[in-house]
Amino acid sequence: MTTHATHTSKRSWQKPQEHVGAGIVMTAMVWLVSRSVVTLRWPPARNPLHWEPSNWYAWDTSNYMSIALHGRTYGLCGTPGFPLPFVKSTVWCGTAAWFPGYPWIMALVHSFGIEILNSGVIVTNIALVVAIFLAWFGWARTLPLPRAFFILLLFAVFPGAAYNFAAFPMSLTLAFLVGALLAAKHRRYLVMALLLNCAGICYPSALFAIVGITIGLVILARTQDFATMAKRAAWGISGFASIVGLALHDQIAFGHYNAYLILHNEVSGANYFPGIPNFYLNENSLGAKGVTLLFIQLILAFALIFGALFLTWTTRNLDIDHAGDFLPALAGVAIALGLLAQGTAGAWNRSIVIAAPAALALRSLPLKYVVPLTMVTAAVTAIISVYLFRGTFI
Repeated sequence: MTTHATHTSKRSWQKPQEHVGAGIVMTAMVWLVSRSVVTLRWPPARNPLHWEPSNWYAWDTSNYMSIALHGRTYGLCGTPGFPLPFVKSTVWCGTAAWFPGYPWIMALVHSFGIEILNSGVIVTNIALVVAIFLAWFGWARTLPLPRAFFILLLFAVFPGAAYNFAAFPMSLTLAFLVGALLAAKHRRYLVMALLLNCAGICYPSALFAIVGITIGLVILARTQDFATMAKRAAWGISGFASIVGLALHDQIAFGHYNAYLILHNEVSGANYFPGIPNFYLNENSLGAKGVTLLFIQLILAFALIFGALFLTWTTRNLDIDHAGDFLPALAGVAIALGLLAQGTAGAWNRSIVIAAPAALALRSLPLKYVVPLTMVTAAVTAIISVYLFRGTFI
């Protein structure tokens, strides 16, 4: 016999679970499932209880570790401290081509006696946990439990998700960016600006997100007076302060305010036709299958990002009270367009993951759409993540 109490208990698990304890449990579940997705095709990294940081090391990791231990460097190749590079035409050498935010946090953890690579992996995992929890608190807390889980999982397995676990700045940048979006949602613009500065000093592609958020703040304030719109724009623009500070530092320390750009161009080589990621350059190491997977990942990422923008735009939730949906979508679009404009230099295969907050703007979709969307994204992420472990992706 089915009682009213039985019906109630059956439905209760579908209701929103808004207390912090539920958020912590949800965060842990999403972290574990997303890690399982990323490591599915790489057995040495599958066991979350087996701590092996070397699984999460890639080429750029060495530069972040060097900055954490010695600071950013810049000088003429072949002079003391700057050995001749493999490419003999390279003039300038050093680690100023990488932003210092993530290495600073690595160095802080390292100061407690923890080995530097371990420090980097600890930072990335903690940052990802923080990002997922903030995403739950700001976007999934009021959703029915199943939809909350799948929206958070979609956020966590977003294309490029493998780099959230690697010794890279992606998850730290993502945590700061989600925090900034949450602050904007609650009109805490000073907190938003501070967190945008933190995101920007961690990874350069976050600067595209700042542009998108600034534009979004102006759009959301369009029905108010000009002074309000100008203030919102100023708050967004203030997110670039840390980059201005970095340029001033580089001018004083290295004699070149644009040391990052100089070295980045030396490392990246030519920037091929804007808007067309130069996949064929990687075909020798990726193979035809890998290149095809990159195209699929690109299409999937863009479908999610622009789908989120379309959803928020067509529902007419374009006032400041609905900033929580519109700003993540617009930030994602700005990142996507910025990476396309950069061409090869954008390293979009990892940079695109910081557009993951756009997935949160899909939270109004019915569960019957969210589940297959998440499953397809997880499948693509699981298949393509193996290239990070193989050392094919840097």
